[in-house]
Amino acid sequence: LLLLLLAASLAFIIGHSTVQRKALSTNTVRVISCFALFISVVTISVAVLRLNAEMRLQKVIHWQLKKNWPKVLTEVNKINDAYFPIDHTATPVDWYLGSALFYNNNIINATAAFEKAEKRAPFHTQVLNDLGTCYDKQGFTNKAKKCYEKVLSFNPNFPGTILNLTALLFNEGKTNEAYTMLRTCPPRFRSANYRQFQTVILKTIAQQQADNTQATDTSINRLITNEKWLLQTEYSADSLRIPFGDYVKKRLKEK
Repeated sequence: LLLLLLAASLAFIIGHSTVQRKALSTNTVRVISCFALFISVVTISVAVLRLNAEMRLQKVIHWQLKKNWPKVLTEVNKINDAYFPIDHTATPVDWYLGSALFYNNNIINATAAFEKAEKRAPFHTQVLNDLGTCYDKQGFTNKAKKCYEKVLSFNPNFPGTILNLTALLFNEGKTNEAYTMLRTCPPRFRSANYRQFQTVILKTIAQQQADNTQATDTSINRLITNEKWLLQTEYSADSLRIPFGDYVKKRLKEK
């Protein structure tokens, strides 16, 4: 861009100075030259600022991968987001700031940073997910739920949001809804975190069924808290296409 502007300006000046020397006044030449110089200076300044910001962002990512959040916070605060608001992956710089603040236990300011990032990238999966987490930690469950539901409306297989919404529903006492949400997680994304959620929810559902059937036998209580039995029962329920809770109730009556 800079080279094109300079070339165009020089061509204009030289062309008019040779062909229409008499028609072109000295003042006009000066105005054009000053304008070209101004554009060049502005272009170079912005390019330098963006380059500096990109170099800073590389340091931010470096320390982020090492989970050194104080260093991340130091480096990201040196980035001028007026000239570099979004990186090459369409991630707002404010997300990096929000992440650093979050892991430095500054939830309120992290929320503000994520909100700013969300305005710049309203359909960014990680931004919305992390904003929802901040809302949830502050007790704003409705706002958190809206963030999670928005993510799943365009990225329904994102495991982080599925687990977050599952936890939110479970903490609200909506165990069956939480279980339904958890099961939407594709098998290829079912990590150790998924297994933890799965075990807790299965135990809760099994305990509810035991309470409903007034099953107080010690052996039954040991059974419904046995992870292996719960997983095997879930597998059998799936094979028979019976809701897990109903199948547990049936198994308990057999005992």
